Amino acid sequence: SWNIGYFAQSLEKSFLFQGVTAGVLIPIDQRARKVKVQQLVLEQDRLDNDSRIITQEFEHQITTLKSNLQYLNQSIQDFQNTALPKQSLIYRSSTIQYEQGAMDFLRYSQIQERLIAGRNAYLDWIKSYNEQVLQLMYLTQKVSF
Repeated sequence: SWNIGYFAQSLEKSFLFQGVTAGVLIPIDQRARKVKVQQLVLEQDRLDNDSRIITQEFEHQITTLKSNLQYLNQSIQDFQNTALPKQSLIYRSSTIQYEQGAMDFLRYSQIQERLIAGRNAYLDWIKSYNEQVLQLMYLTQKVSF
């Protein structure tokens, strides 16, 4: 590397000592430079690996979300197609039996609790499905209204 400089120095106001310097830097020992280059190469490799790991984690998270969405969608569809009609039938028949006196209140309330628990599970699936959709939209930046 090259360097050029100018200086002016004075001990008294009337006398000014001026000068110009020029120099060339010739490294004698290359080991320090080689070590620095190796450090930079290793740092670049580490950054590349970190980037690759983050990308793989991101892709895995998206794949997991899609898999969860498929499972939740299937669970919701199954509930709507099979369990919901059965629950409606059980609700109607148990209500009729209770009103006619064929069933006591304890049995009727137990049936209602089971129906409510099933409905709550269904609502939890829908909530989870919506949360998964929002998270997937956030990760993929796909927002459509």
